[in-house]
Amino acid sequence: MWVKTDDFDKQLKKLQRVVQPALFRYVIIQYNHADIKKEIIQFLQANFSDRALLSIKIRETDYFQLLDKTDAIQEGFVVIEDYEYLINDEAFAMGFNQRRDRLSAKNIAYICLMPNDDKLLKKCRELIPDWWSFRSILLKFEVKFLSNTTENEAFKSLEISTLGGLDFAAKKDELDWLEEKILSLSDTEINLKLELLQKASHIAYYLQLIDKLFLFNESMSQLAEKIDLQRNSSLQFAKIQNSYGRYFKLKGDFSQARNKYKLALDLATKANNKYAIAEYQNNLALVLQNLGDYEGAKKLLEKAVISAEKTFGESHPNTAVGYSNLASVLQDLGDYEGAKGLLEKALISDEKNFGVSHPMTAVRYSSLATVLQDLGDYEGAKKLLEKAVISDEKNFGESHPTTASTKWNLAAVLIDLKLFDEALPLLEQAYTTFENLLGIEHRDTKNCKGWLDLLNKKILEVGT
Repeated sequence: MWVKTDDFDKQLKKLQRVVQPALFRYVIIQYNHADIKKEIIQFLQANFSDRALLSIKIRETDYFQLLDKTDAIQEGFVVIEDYEYLINDEAFAMGFNQRRDRLSAKNIAYICLMPNDDKLLKKCRELIPDWWSFRSILLKFEVKFLSNTTENEAFKSLEISTLGGLDFAAKKDELDWLEEKILSLSDTEINLKLELLQKASHIAYYLQLIDKLFLFNESMSQLAEKIDLQRNSSLQFAKIQNSYGRYFKLKGDFSQARNKYKLALDLATKANNKYAIAEYQNNLALVLQNLGDYEGAKKLLEKAVISAEKTFGESHPNTAVGYSNLASVLQDLGDYEGAKGLLEKALISDEKNFGVSHPMTAVRYSSLATVLQDLGDYEGAKKLLEKAVISDEKNFGESHPTTASTKWNLAAVLIDLKLFDEALPLLEQAYTTFENLLGIEHRDTKNCKGWLDLLNKKILEVGT
């Protein structure tokens, strides 16, 4: 689970201002999580419903197909979802650069999305200089991650709170207690200090306390240097590097997070600790996914899943998380059948371990429904999302944002099935929830209102 940074809506307003006139535009957007791509597309569809929108994935398109597709529209948006693939293909990039004048002749806004990576941006300037000189704006969209509700770090044993609590308040009390205990230790009690600092860093990550996490990491590094921990205990040193990876991930610096997680994995491999190896493979893979390196993420997650199956068994919740994470990457790569098979296995596990009404099971229903939509199985997606709505209403209530989002997703499937009358009350309920809880100016409220207006327009057209 993630939340938008304070700057997110400001970046959206800049994007809206730039593309408001129906003219040629070249917009580069960097992101720190792949989900942002869907957010951008939904924003454009909701706010510019009168314009055509063509979404292109370069990894599924050759150069001439790109030209043919863009020739097919005269005005609107061309969203390149994986611009990094174009940049990393030198021949493709050079050809694209040479066709700037042809492609810029029409009133089309090119929205080019790529991971937040300085090296990619440098290659963009070097390989596509003619387009770069025409750029309208460079935007950076970032989200923050809520580690307590995410699957970003799976294959981890449940860490029981020292004070017996697992909620935010108990964790905060525990962190205060740990800090006092650490300060009370003498300089000779290095090993105990390290152990407590590792616990404190985990809780700081859980509570999103970035500054504290950094300070704990620095303290651990200083102690590790004193006792030459890297040479004497590679596994303990790996834990420190993993904690630094968490810190950079929270900051949205995925390049640095990747480097730290890679070092942690190398050290865990050297120590031959299968639990740590599985955990760090998963952590590194999901950072690679955020950076757009889907093939690299896939290879690591495949290894992590094999390890989890051997260690925990196919029906264990940790293995189910591995299936789900790998499915997410396969979906990014367009392997929807592969993603479907993994999510079906994860769902069987979740229903067995948690029951059909558990929030985790509802998340799995929604994930599998998304893949079924990609495969065109709207009836299957509808059944799963109906289950998810029932679960969300039971666990969160009818007026919770999570329930509203699931109803919105179900409404989208019903629209695909042309069941407009069934979709309408769901969208109305979702909009009312967003308006009451988030306010009329919130982007989710506005986007949902855009969908609702389009649906009402469609109902009128069908009626006439």
